[in-house]
Amino acid sequence: MPDQPTPSEAAKPLRLLLVTRTLPVHGVSGARSYLAAVIEALEAEGHRVDVAALNTDAEASGSAFRLPSFRPGRGEVRVRGFRLVGGRLVPTAAPTDLLLRRMKRLLRKAGLPVPALDPLDNWLRPPNASEQRFARQAVRDLQPDALLLNGAALAPLAATLRAEAGSALRVATLTHDVLHERAASLAGSATLGEQSARLAACTEAWERAHLLASDCIVAIQWQDAATFAQLVPERTTVVTPMPAITQQPSASSEPLLLFVGSAVATNVEAARWLLAEVWPRIAAANPSASLRIVGDVSGALASDAAGLDRVTLAGRTADLLPLLRRSISLVPLLSGSGLKIKLVEALAAGSPVVSTSVGLQGLPDDLPGTSRADDAAAFAEAALRLLGNDAYRLEASRSAIESAQLRFSPAVAVRPLIEALRA
Repeated sequence: MPDQPTPSEAAKPLRLLLVTRTLPVHGVSGARSYLAAVIEALEAEGHRVDVAALNTDAEASGSAFRLPSFRPGRGEVRVRGFRLVGGRLVPTAAPTDLLLRRMKRLLRKAGLPVPALDPLDNWLRPPNASEQRFARQAVRDLQPDALLLNGAALAPLAATLRAEAGSALRVATLTHDVLHERAASLAGSATLGEQSARLAACTEAWERAHLLASDCIVAIQWQDAATFAQLVPERTTVVTPMPAITQQPSASSEPLLLFVGSAVATNVEAARWLLAEVWPRIAAANPSASLRIVGDVSGALASDAAGLDRVTLAGRTADLLPLLRRSISLVPLLSGSGLKIKLVEALAAGSPVVSTSVGLQGLPDDLPGTSRADDAAAFAEAALRLLGNDAYRLEASRSAIESAQLRFSPAVAVRPLIEALRA
């Protein structure tokens, strides 16, 4: 049995190193927003989080560019192949590599086929030799007390980095969802076939073998935690949901509906169902209602939204909070897994939520501030009830805030993780 920490050791702030393939950036995707929020919550508790980014979408770029809403934390940030200067990533690769990147950009602009970085690589591909060298150097220089690995695919780094540290370095893996369950949920999907095929390798055996490399498995919601506890009973499992700072209840009566999503296939599928099956019912029943779709998912919906009145494809927004405060949030997901970051952000902002069961996965059936509906008619009816009754909408906003405070306040969200890292 390991020695228990002394009281002074237990109170000492931790220095943590996040090893990741995606940068902690708010507003780009749920996974990135989650990373940024977890880091901010840990630092609010007095801990330091350094970041070693093994690769990034920037690898497709041959020029400097500015990161939107980049985390301004107190820790050091390193990005393989780049220097971070005032929120701007500046390539440091060899001139031949930079030239190759620029040539690829020019070819893409010309409409010629160039293999693009597949986002699933971030979650499925094992670390290559260059990534391993980069991570080892970060451990050598930064000397963390514990590691946070972002995703099971990075598990092969655990043994390597423990050896580099020369100590019993605690390792926790941030899971985001249960990959083998996600693969099963997408299997045979006509609209998500390509993603389903790539995820097919994520079997229970694959996931268990990878998670065994860490000391602690960090689930994003409670249903996932129960699954991991059965899959890998030899390891500690904790829940660290999306940390969210709550606002005051919103008294808005604006007839605005909002869907927020990145361009992942499950969001595209959800948005198309929303536009084809749900929105026409709402638009016919409430002529003052409008629908705004925000995020990169907008780019895939031009043909779906063509001819639809009062529908805006807004793309990315610099500050989502004011929009959430004015609107009713829709989470019309038909497939997927994990915790839906868009739902947590809506609850914390006081935006009442209408969601499918998939959107509420891992949360209580009667979560205050939310309405559950799984067919188009019921989904539209739930949204129309909020649009048509200001008192009911205000009460739903108050309930949303209470739900977020109870389950997702930053200190509550990260406390089990801190305790596990100190064990």
